Amino acid sequence: MDAESQPPAEIFSIYLVHPYHRINYIWRIRSVKEDFPKERSLALDGVTMSFTQEFFAQGRNQHDNIKRLGKDLISTFHRFVSNIPINDNEFLNQLENEYNIFHSKVQDMQIEKINEVLEYISKRYILKKEYRSFFGIRSTLDEKKAHFAERMFMQKVFTADIFKEEFFSHFSDFIAGIDEQMKRNISDNIEIKIREFARNFEILMSEKKNVIIKIITDIRSKVDPIRLSVMKYEYNGDLDAEIQQKTQWEIVYEDIINNEELDLKQIIGFADDFVLITIGLKKSLRLMIITSKNYVTRALPNFFPDNNTVIASGSNEHCTILMQNTLNRAFIGCLSDDRFIISKEITIYSEIVKEISSAAYIQSNKELFIINTSGNFSAIKLGEKPLSDSRHVVPTTYRNISASLCQRFIVLISISEVYVFSYNLQLIYQEYTIPYYAGMRGNKFDQIFMTSINDISGSTIELDAEKRIPIGGSQITMSRIDAEYRRTIRLAADIFSVMLRDQNFAQHESKRINPRTEVEEAKEEEKEERNKREEERKNK
Repeated sequence: MDAESQPPAEIFSIYLVHPYHRINYIWRIRSVKEDFPKERSLALDGVTMSFTQEFFAQGRNQHDNIKRLGKDLISTFHRFVSNIPINDNEFLNQLENEYNIFHSKVQDMQIEKINEVLEYISKRYILKKEYRSFFGIRSTLDEKKAHFAERMFMQKVFTADIFKEEFFSHFSDFIAGIDEQMKRNISDNIEIKIREFARNFEILMSEKKNVIIKIITDIRSKVDPIRLSVMKYEYNGDLDAEIQQKTQWEIVYEDIINNEELDLKQIIGFADDFVLITIGLKKSLRLMIITSKNYVTRALPNFFPDNNTVIASGSNEHCTILMQNTLNRAFIGCLSDDRFIISKEITIYSEIVKEISSAAYIQSNKELFIINTSGNFSAIKLGEKPLSDSRHVVPTTYRNISASLCQRFIVLISISEVYVFSYNLQLIYQEYTIPYYAGMRGNKFDQIFMTSINDISGSTIELDAEKRIPIGGSQITMSRIDAEYRRTIRLAADIFSVMLRDQNFAQHESKRINPRTEVEEAKEEEKEERNKREEERKNK
């Protein structure tokens, strides 16, 4: 494949290549419209009813419990539809508002019945304005009424027995000449009022249950279900034109999610038998992360809050470098119990580095190599300022960088060459090709070329991290090694083997290569070659 036949850009958003168990696979995602599964719908019905019962079982001033119940319900929603379209804060506010309205109306109904009972005894019996106890403690009727109402509001249930107990405890000393018959009459009136309250309470409860169920149903009705499938196909160099119809596409993960545009972002190897699959959700602007470890595949329960997030190759489950392009923030974290735990934030973004497209991390040296979306290359020692960047050294032509699982190799792809470096940044191999994918499996360097899913080819060679293979390997001919190519090779080698080595960082400014000088040299070489060819032609 020559420099002019680059893979179409749209192919990169459909297929990715990455090894799994040291076998190269082509990975893709597929989404198909589908009815929401009946069993999930029935299960959500049960969840809704259970939530409603718990919601109305909460007494007054239980706002923390209401918020907890709401958050638990949101988590349950996400277990059924991971990207369900729900605004968490708006939903929680709706629940709290309905909770407040419900208990406010219940309190109004209770006050109404308390006042009706007090009005009944005020009309039928003589009530003292105040009462002085045996110990001389003075109480007024108004004070007792207020305390009685307060006591009734504190009760978890509003029943006739509790009402009568509290009533006689508060007012027996204020009713002149009270006897058993008077108590029976008052008790009968209390029971009538409580029955009226109970009927009104049931009506209110039914109305508010319908409101809560509608809030939940409205969220469920917004789900437009699709079946997401993550698939892989073993690449063995023998792919025919009907590959997309072949049954050899193995489904490694499936789930029902809400319909939105999806983008297969990265396949990151944590180990030979452990890969991370990231899928960007373009509408909800989040990142879905799926793990496949020893053929067991599942999605992390929580989405990463930025669909434009890059994970550095060379990361593992104990040390993962995550870069959020939208927020220009980067973190070191670890994967534990199906969750990313962030340990600290690191400084990566700057005036030079504003959006990252690819990154590789060498853990032994704590070096992070990044390529931004403009093709510029930068090197960063974690905890320090950016070490160097390629803007003033070579053209901004870099496309991808990756670190091997064994951490012994770094693979760099530009728009015209591919390079392999050792972990200590010694150039091992270069080739004037434009692979769709280039990466290491142990000591094997793989290149896969793809212009479409029906046009795939590849090559594999053995590399030794301690030995350098001559530039270009077997596929570079002398006609291709022109002045411009030699210039780029020299400059690229200088970036990695001189600029980026630890002992040379401090001296970088004094030793920086002047690209102008290199261009002039290249032009001079080209001029000499043209003159030589012209002289040969004249001699003939």
